[in-house]
Amino acid sequence: MRSFTSLALFSALVSMTAMCLGEEPAPADATSPAQVSIEVRYLSIAPKLLDEIGLKPNLIVPASPAKPVTPVFAETAASDDGSPIQLISATTVVETRIPVAVRSLSDAQLKHLIETAQGDRRVSCLSAPKVTLFDGQVGEVRDASERPFVVDVDHNRHPVIHSISEGTQFAVRPRLKDQGIVLDLQFQFANVVDVHTTSKNNDQRIQVPTVKSTRIELSAMVGDGKSLVLWADPLPAEPATPAKKNLSGLLKKKATEAEVTTLVLLITA
Repeated sequence: MRSFTSLALFSALVSMTAMCLGEEPAPADATSPAQVSIEVRYLSIAPKLLDEIGLKPNLIVPASPAKPVTPVFAETAASDDGSPIQLISATTVVETRIPVAVRSLSDAQLKHLIETAQGDRRVSCLSAPKVTLFDGQVGEVRDASERPFVVDVDHNRHPVIHSISEGTQFAVRPRLKDQGIVLDLQFQFANVVDVHTTSKNNDQRIQVPTVKSTRIELSAMVGDGKSLVLWADPLPAEPATPAKKNLSGLLKKKATEAEVTTLVLLITA
């Protein structure tokens, strides 16, 4: 069986048409709010495909310095379980600051990109339902599953369950301007790459999951007839696990070598 290095490509095709409610155009003085229709597609393709298309960035956005995950003492609410000493939170974070590449595409370039990707038999595609938003409204597209883990045992020897969201989450907020549409975008992909077990009080076993998460936030102006493509530098991925029947499984491919994963965000006005 021929193997290949896989590329996880996230594609959000956003059809930005400012329109009023109803089939007929509204009068100029109408107060009906404008709407924006957004369609999201997820693709998994071989990495050499982007090279064949000739997709080169116009701009490399340097990664910003790390920001605190939560404000100081933001999560210090202890549970009322009667324990004299309670551990509120303990997390190890290994952070990689990745630069994000940006390129603007014309309608013809966008069509070529999509047709080339869909013409490859190794490409997998998953489409999410279209969402329609008002000016300033936040929309979310989520394809994730909640995985429960026994992370602790309380003083009554009852298991403490913590659920981890594994999959993708995409949020968008359109803001209409005279020059075009400003999109505030937030995309996150997370998966559990390993689970260790350890003992507590010798006879109690608890789980310690390891979660790999990639998060991209962007605010961009999108004009008529233009598309915006964003992607991160390829990073070595963890060894693949058996595929699941959701997006997380779609983006995991069996291979004999280490995989390379790149997240690509494609926005069309």
